[in-house]
Amino acid sequence: MLILCSIFVVINISMKNIMTEKIENQKTEVVKIVNIVLYPKEQQTPENYLNYFEQIYKSKKKFATYGERKTGIKSYFPSSNNTHIIHGDFFNGAFFEAENHALDTETNEIIPYKMDPKKGLAPKIWRYYFFADYHRLVFFSKEASEPQILKFLNKAFASLLNEDDFRINIEKDENKIEEIITSAGLTKLHVSLSYSNNDNYDDWAELIDSDMRDSDSRRGTFDFTGTRKKPIQLMKSKIQKALLTLSRSNGHAEAVGHYENGISYKINTQQFPQEKAISYIDDPTAAIEGVLKSITNNEGQDKK
Repeated sequence: MLILCSIFVVINISMKNIMTEKIENQKTEVVKIVNIVLYPKEQQTPENYLNYFEQIYKSKKKFATYGERKTGIKSYFPSSNNTHIIHGDFFNGAFFEAENHALDTETNEIIPYKMDPKKGLAPKIWRYYFFADYHRLVFFSKEASEPQILKFLNKAFASLLNEDDFRINIEKDENKIEEIITSAGLTKLHVSLSYSNNDNYDDWAELIDSDMRDSDSRRGTFDFTGTRKKPIQLMKSKIQKALLTLSRSNGHAEAVGHYENGISYKINTQQFPQEKAISYIDDPTAAIEGVLKSITNNEGQDKK
């Protein structure tokens, strides 16, 4: 009996040590998500998404994304467990023309200075993960510049496709969408969106999305107005709520209204990207995929 108790104590201590080690090694990071959609719908296959990404990587092109800074894909690695998942690094650095000028701090004069246009100065490395089945690119909030990544993706895809053949949107904060829906003094609502390649929407959202897709209407804008005496009643409109639901991943919304105290407000969902916290030990792939499954399976849950 004493031997059995000793064995149990040893096993229990070992399990606690393993759990403690896992907790100590666990990382928690915040990610942002970019939705990339190809048009027309026949182009929306995982193979096509991967093909364009590979072309961008192999071209070694860098695109201006902020001042002298340019962004490109530094590395591209297919996942060993799923060929529809790739990961790697973006490179961001300052590139200058060969014939340039510099300040000589000893003489305080501007002098001619030769630069190497092939060398990117003050380099930054930003990790990315791309899931072709969900057509989503994920990057880490703290280390990367959202505006520069979006600008790079738009320019890179535009170098291969016509601008009407793709659409790139940052996922929007669902809480801001809900804030617009429940706002009491809404007087103006503008929604801009494109159709998706998602079949998980519900009711009116699915009807609008599939109708745009079937009619090859790649982009649509919708404007609604009310007054301060009779503001827009979004809670009573299935169509308007559905449009806002679609804009989370496939566009954006702008709302103008007044609070009860008379102070006006403006909400532009482009200024409120969705941020998701993930926890992992060595490889974040599974944690990220869990977030993407949640997003794509629950798009359009505002049924009523």
